[in-house]
Amino acid sequence: MITTKKLNAKAFQELALYYLRERITNKNLEVKYLIATNINEWFIFDATLFDRLFAQNKNLVKQFNDFEGGRLADTKTNFFYKQIAKPFIANITAEIEFTYFNIQEYLNPLRNADKADDNKLIALFKLLSAEHLLKLPFTNDSNSLDKRFYSELLHIIGLTETKEGGKKLIERNKEGERNSGLLVEQYLAFAETMAQQQTPMYMTDWTVRLDSILQLNGRELLTHAGQISHQMALDKSSEEYQKYKTELKTNEIEQSLKEIEADIKKVKK
Repeated sequence: MITTKKLNAKAFQELALYYLRERITNKNLEVKYLIATNINEWFIFDATLFDRLFAQNKNLVKQFNDFEGGRLADTKTNFFYKQIAKPFIANITAEIEFTYFNIQEYLNPLRNADKADDNKLIALFKLLSAEHLLKLPFTNDSNSLDKRFYSELLHIIGLTETKEGGKKLIERNKEGERNSGLLVEQYLAFAETMAQQQTPMYMTDWTVRLDSILQLNGRELLTHAGQISHQMALDKSSEEYQKYKTELKTNEIEQSLKEIEADIKKVKK
């Protein structure tokens, strides 16, 4: 079994062979992580690391193919471990990162009845969750945004979504792309008229104005016939906003997981 101070042992050499068989022989591109464990100690390696270190090394892949094809001195796996994998791993100069934990350290909160220390299990739970091990998005369909509705809503309102750095911004359509029949443009035109007339406006006035616009107000704002009530618009907008908040919270959880995983012990080869 490998240890935190010695990776170049049979278990790690086995992982290298198993990965090459999946990646090279079986053309499997779906491997996410590789795990070595003796039940108590767990070593979790990201498959991208193995791909970079092993599958992308032409000399190693050639030796692997020769071994699998029976063209070397022996066909037993121990030959591959000792004669090919071991010296290759010994010459790796790059840092080999992995996540390590010992389940024995979690026995007390796992087995006792005290719920106060259950938070110590959060990192372990997230690390071994399907979302993490299968690299799944931390979302579910019931809380995902309806992209079609979202795009149509922005178009109707007269807004567009842009990206600035890593942020998403929602702003007014650029000049030349604005349409006087869209919600934002009608609101701005109405506000300008009221300002010119020096007419005070209250929230009830804006609500009435919104109702009239959503009832088409003599213009074809939608591609389908019918009317949308103010309440329906508010209900749908509220529903989508809740989904948006859920997605943001999910992203925060995913970021938290990455931070937690980074804090879990990582050592060099």
